[in-house]
Amino acid sequence: MTLGMALTMTLSATAADFKLGYCHSDNEGAEAVTLDVTNQELSAAIYIAPDLAKTMSGDVLNAVTFYVRSRVNMTSCKAWVRETLDGPNLSESASLSTTSISNNKWNNVALTTPYTIGEKGFYIGVTWEQKKACKLISYLPYPCPEAAWLQTPGKEWNNTDLKGTLCIEGRVSGDKRCGYDAHLVNVHLAKYFMLNQGYVSSNITVFNQGTKQIDGVTFEVGIEGLSPITITSDAIIPADSKVVIPVRINAPIHSVNLGEYTVNYVKITKLGNSTDEYEGNNEIKNVGTFLVIDKGYNKRVLLEEFTGENCPNCPPAADLLHQLLELPEYKDCVDAVCHHVGYGSDSFTLPSDKGLTYLYNLPDYGYTFAPAFAIDRVPVESTNDETGGKYMAPAFFPSPTSLVTDLLDSQKENIALAFVGIDFETPKENDTKLNVTFTAERATEILNDNGRLTVYLVEDNVKAKNQAGAGTGFIHQHVTRQANSTWGEPIVWGDDNKFTYNFEFSLQDNKGVKYKLEDLRVLAIVNEYNTMKYGTQTIPNCNEALVHNSNYRMVATGYTPDPGESGIHDNLIDKTATIKAIYDLNGVQHNDFVDGINIVVMSDGTTHKIVK
Repeated sequence: MTLGMALTMTLSATAADFKLGYCHSDNEGAEAVTLDVTNQELSAAIYIAPDLAKTMSGDVLNAVTFYVRSRVNMTSCKAWVRETLDGPNLSESASLSTTSISNNKWNNVALTTPYTIGEKGFYIGVTWEQKKACKLISYLPYPCPEAAWLQTPGKEWNNTDLKGTLCIEGRVSGDKRCGYDAHLVNVHLAKYFMLNQGYVSSNITVFNQGTKQIDGVTFEVGIEGLSPITITSDAIIPADSKVVIPVRINAPIHSVNLGEYTVNYVKITKLGNSTDEYEGNNEIKNVGTFLVIDKGYNKRVLLEEFTGENCPNCPPAADLLHQLLELPEYKDCVDAVCHHVGYGSDSFTLPSDKGLTYLYNLPDYGYTFAPAFAIDRVPVESTNDETGGKYMAPAFFPSPTSLVTDLLDSQKENIALAFVGIDFETPKENDTKLNVTFTAERATEILNDNGRLTVYLVEDNVKAKNQAGAGTGFIHQHVTRQANSTWGEPIVWGDDNKFTYNFEFSLQDNKGVKYKLEDLRVLAIVNEYNTMKYGTQTIPNCNEALVHNSNYRMVATGYTPDPGESGIHDNLIDKTATIKAIYDLNGVQHNDFVDGINIVVMSDGTTHKIVK
């Protein structure tokens, strides 16, 4: 199967200055190593095997970088290089105090004597003392061989590969490393194999650890009980860059009764334009399992905006939402709705909207804010501005933009296990009611006792009454005019795994003023009642239907928001960063923007999708 787009995630080091490790400066989703010990010393390290060391023999390791979640309760810290875990430090940093380390950042620590890499394996590590529980070092949530050694007080060193990959790397100078070296970083396997489609989806992450661009990669996938499967991708991977390659693993599975399959391994077997000079990092074993089901549905993603006319920061967030919805990759699969809660109430607030403040995770966070986004009500890690503590909640502040686009990309690639259809007769101009029939169905046993069907009447192109932070021409979009309730109607599945529900919307407000039919649409959400306990996809699916033939996504002419001091500094591209590289969807690099979608790599390490 030949695959198309691969999204470049980072672009950092040069051939003479590169990072050596397994996380490649990534800290997304990192979880801290938290051990509740008092006045004790702990250590963490990664191992560079001899075969890998030989590929850069003669280069010099000058510094150690590690991602610090929190320095609180750390009393001292030192980075080091050893050839055995319990051996002497062959090179080390000065002793670091709390004030010399930054929270939630990668910290670059120079070694007092550089270490010249030879043909022996070696460890890159950090030792710290803590007065009580500390969150200094973190794991990335995927396993990697030799990338997670841990020593706790009074215990032997423990290989904790299965827990994840430690955010520890070395910084190396020199020109000895491979020209072509593809590192298979991670394989994210979908949960289900759809029998009617014949494949299971997967995202394969590859880092180009060499100095030359890789043009195309071939993978081999080993599934228990089946012959190896070959997948070819034409992804372009620039040097020192990481790409996420979406693939479909086609397999000769013909019966839903065969149940669960185990993916024993995924490995890189070939590069498109050369030979991989180091194959020791080309394979991941024990990838995971998938379940065979007989059918699935196309996934639509729900994006909810929490806003309000009292919120001066909300107009730029509204503009960001419109820009996202106009992108080709989202305009046909993302449905948007705005709830006027989070920053007080206004004349557009529905009673049912108020209960949705539950999505802010109030027990942990304590209060609400706007602007906020929620995508399929998936919990996102956020920071409490008052305490600095981390918490999980579906409602999050939509910055940086990559936080929004990454979650949209992840959700839209899912295959849904539920669907809702919307049926009504197009109303006449003088009608005051709209009777709608909703039909939900499911592909397998989900939402048994907590399934809900929430339905909305949504209006676009609504003139603002007194919007803070915007001029007189500001126009509201995606306004909830009516809803059946906060969480919706309980779903009672029939023997055919279907549920039918009828609801009557009013086509006028409580003062008898009619809505414009051309600006109305009906939105339906299949969701679960306790929204933060449904794994990683809390809304299986949604759907919408225009009440009248209209382009509801069009922003009213003349609306140009003034970002000002909005707090959102990177709508689609950070104006303070410079462009380092531009690629089209085929991975071809260009000197300037091309017509269509451009993948733009910025000097701050972020990546953006720009449509021209």
